[in-house]
Amino acid sequence: MAYKAVFDFTQKAQNDKKAAEPLKTPFAELDPEVADATVDTVPFRLKEGLDALGWPGLMPVQAQAIPYVLDARDMIVQSRTGSGKTGAFLLMDLAFRGREGAAVRALSAYLDEAG
Repeated sequence: MAYKAVFDFTQKAQNDKKAAEPLKTPFAELDPEVADATVDTVPFRLKEGLDALGWPGLMPVQAQAIPYVLDARDMIVQSRTGSGKTGAFLLMDLAFRGREGAAVRALSAYLDEAG
């Protein structure tokens, strides 16, 4: 009996695989009552940060995370590489910097999923 294994490690194949598989998450969905942030609705200090970085707008993960953090809610963000998670964290650090008793903490975990 003959076996044949084909492995396609090209970038296109990897991107196709990611697009076909939804993110696996045990977390709850976003609260539909919380509106996404926009460049026009973020606090002035964040707007200054966006302008200084030359960012024309917020990435979706940033737009969704900012209202929760500004409301001092704990959160966990899970999204693909390049989605803007680090930018969201840095923007929140900027927003809370200098406020007495305020702190932004982050824990990043990179999981290597087999198969």
